[in-house]
Amino acid sequence: MGVESDFYILPDSSGFRPTAAKVCELATQLRAAGYICDPQSPSYEPSAHGCPPRLKGLPNYEGFDWQIEDERGVGSLSALERKIANLERSDIKLCWPNANLAKSGLKYPLAPAPDSDGIYYDIEFHLPADTVYCTSEIIDPFDEPIHCSCGGILKSFDGPASDFFYSARLPNLCPACRKVTNYSALPFTMHDGWTGEESEQRGGITYRFCVVVDCGKMIPERGAAIVPGFREIIEQCMGCTTRVVQDFY
Repeated sequence: MGVESDFYILPDSSGFRPTAAKVCELATQLRAAGYICDPQSPSYEPSAHGCPPRLKGLPNYEGFDWQIEDERGVGSLSALERKIANLERSDIKLCWPNANLAKSGLKYPLAPAPDSDGIYYDIEFHLPADTVYCTSEIIDPFDEPIHCSCGGILKSFDGPASDFFYSARLPNLCPACRKVTNYSALPFTMHDGWTGEESEQRGGITYRFCVVVDCGKMIPERGAAIVPGFREIIEQCMGCTTRVVQDFY
């Protein structure tokens, strides 16, 4: 047991979800910039990016695995693009594990890095079917009821039984006017993960797409942030601005 932490890089519009082609383009760009592993690189170290045990032995492993609803697998980026191209109504998660930063030779997406040997973390892409609505001990829920600009009420609901995002959901569209709702504009109370001090922010952790740096128990010191280069690649590829929320659990 112990405290763990994630950094969520979220589009400024909670309803934004990119195409399969854009998702794979982002992975390609992060790979080229040295943030995720490239199995074709001479410096690629397989032991730093091990395939999950139950997926070992499957062909075409490129240093990441995917989950689509109840299915889990590995493969190439090109095969992934074909697989998820028409799955707009599916929950999808991609994960690039890094078991040892120094051994991997990759760039760390946060600064400063933890003062520790054997730094590990995962980089994940999340693409939920419905808007994820994550709350925690430091992230309070929105005031309820949540109202659309048309006056309609937006009610949260539970994710599926096999939810690998472990969060409640919000409807993508207002049930009254059928317009996309931008939950990123809603105020919420954030409790500082180190001091408990409260502040009012906007948006919470609400998204249909995000990039997550999952630090596990390898939590960097207070004040650590996503490095500009990593965030700029995401924003330029996706054509949107982003905000960052650090959660503890």
